[in-house]
Amino acid sequence: MNPETSATHRCLLVNEIFHQIASELYYPDEDEDEDGSGGPPNRSALLPLAQTCKALHDAVLPVLWQDMDDVVPLLKLLPAGSWSEYRHLHGQVIFQVDDPDALDWTRYLHHAQHVRRLHWHNPSTISLLALSVLSTRRPSSSSSSGPLPLLPNLRELTWHETRPQFFPFAHLFLAPSLRDLHVHTARPDPAALMALFEHAAARCKNVETLDLCTDAHGDQEGVLCEGEGGKGVGNALAKLLGGLRALREYSGDVWLPAGCVEALAGSKRLELLGLHMAQREVEAVAKSLKDSDGAVRREWFGALKMLGLNVPRLDESTKTLVGSLQTHDLIDILLVAHHQADTHTLKAHLDAIAHAPSHAALTSVQIDFDTLLQEKMHPPTLDLGAALRPLYALPQIEHLIVRGPLVTLSEHTLADIANAWPALEVLSLISTPIVHPSASAYCPALADLAPLARKCARLHALELHLNAVAVPAEPTVARLMGAEASRYALRCFTAFDAPVANPERVAAYLRRLFPEVREVEYRGAAVFPRDAQVVFEENWRRVQDYCRGKAPPVHPLMRPLNA
Repeated sequence: MNPETSATHRCLLVNEIFHQIASELYYPDEDEDEDGSGGPPNRSALLPLAQTCKALHDAVLPVLWQDMDDVVPLLKLLPAGSWSEYRHLHGQVIFQVDDPDALDWTRYLHHAQHVRRLHWHNPSTISLLALSVLSTRRPSSSSSSGPLPLLPNLRELTWHETRPQFFPFAHLFLAPSLRDLHVHTARPDPAALMALFEHAAARCKNVETLDLCTDAHGDQEGVLCEGEGGKGVGNALAKLLGGLRALREYSGDVWLPAGCVEALAGSKRLELLGLHMAQREVEAVAKSLKDSDGAVRREWFGALKMLGLNVPRLDESTKTLVGSLQTHDLIDILLVAHHQADTHTLKAHLDAIAHAPSHAALTSVQIDFDTLLQEKMHPPTLDLGAALRPLYALPQIEHLIVRGPLVTLSEHTLADIANAWPALEVLSLISTPIVHPSASAYCPALADLAPLARKCARLHALELHLNAVAVPAEPTVARLMGAEASRYALRCFTAFDAPVANPERVAAYLRRLFPEVREVEYRGAAVFPRDAQVVFEENWRRVQDYCRGKAPPVHPLMRPLNA
């Protein structure tokens, strides 16, 4: 059989088929990395194929150039003599333009059209002067009066540029084809940010994902404050956000002005939202939410599925925000506050969430109170036994995480949780005490885990404060568990500030309740003296060894319940 006329040969001549094969070679198998993210792109596997024949070259070329973390390899396609490289004192080889008049973009553009993703992370391979020349000497677009972006078909741009003098050159890559835009700068310059927002608003109408990270904390909180006459950075960002009709995801650590939040609120497609807001902006937005009759405006985030809200504190304004969402599809809500709320305030927020239009869809709730900002404060005690009650009306809850400096549980809290949420998969209720809890505060014991084992068959991760000194005896275990066989999915258990005296019995008890448990960790927050912490850490390490079967304990608690 003539190989040139075989079915295999004819198939390989189909560009789309070989393009798929080339893509599989370019991206290593995801199973190669433990994190499942896959290895780096494998260009070396494709280069020999690209040199084989014209058909294979045409199929491989788009794959070879689709991901870039440096534009210098492309710039080297400019005519010889128009550029050169020099070695910096620190050893880096840096690209520079020697003759701007000799630039011919034909060969460059033939390859640049294939680039879909650029991940720019403070590259040291191109000079500031070269970027300035490229900014003014780019070819003009045939469809508009402006110059072409350096990568005309770019879909995703990650602009991680912390050098103030380099940051403004992001505009070189703001192509109309952009769908994902990620911007990170350590020291945001208001003028540079405004220019970026204005360029993006003019050129990038189809962005679906926008991420703005400026490390804007503390004294940079007001970097987006409105300027006089509506000419501030915040106003420029609001115009950008208001024009992104296809926007589905917005996140970032930028403290957004009220005008930007209003612009996001009107988005018809926004599904994921991560907001940082200063207190005065929270109050301004809450005030604007209602009309003169006190009714909530209907255009307020109608398509939202995931909300992350980072604010100084929880109060009436934040309750208004979370309670006024018009979406019926919210499944995940995260509230982060710099000051821990008291029981009444958190309960009021959870009650607003439980009565919002999305109450039937919500499956994940996370509340984080930032302990780092409360070292000199005395936060109120937060009783989760009382605060969580409004959420018990939502039986579909799968993930609950609450963390703060002084979080406590009532005696029956775990039993109430187990009865309310049979679909629970992740439960983390953690206090990171800056001030020690009262001696009278309730701490769950091993026996309190039994309701979770009986009722929450899908629970696979559990984090709790625990007193594991007293291990229930066999008759007590049989009574707690009933006649049910152990069939529960818990695999990861983390005990916080947990005294433990008998690792063998504790391991046997945990294996009885959760036969699949393998990862058992201990974490302490200096609640106990250091010598006690050392003992607890070692005992919990032995518990994990026993649960993993390294030294299986022979103990009556390990016998089947019907034995």
